[in-house]
Amino acid sequence: GAGFYLRADLEGKDDYYVSDSHNVQAPSFNLLHMRLGYSTNSWSLSLWGRNLTDEDYFVKGFSFGNDPRKGYANESYFQYGEPRIVGVSASYTF
Repeated sequence: GAGFYLRADLEGKDDYYVSDSHNVQAPSFNLLHMRLGYSTNSWSLSLWGRNLTDEDYFVKGFSFGNDPRKGYANESYFQYGEPRIVGVSASYTF
């Protein structure tokens, strides 16, 4: 059948060690994702958003010596996750 729908996802992660070779931890985070749409048997249209609270969070981390000016002392490097992203999706089935 046809109708509107709303989907909400809460994604969370507690603080964790980014590697077993050092004691660097990434902090905990909570992300909110939502999708509001309308669908029929043949088409659908939705407005969606990921990380709606625009949380800064880490998805990967490293710790190693990379700078000769600092005597190659271990430093932490982190890769951030995606910022707030919103979009529109449409599909048609024939």
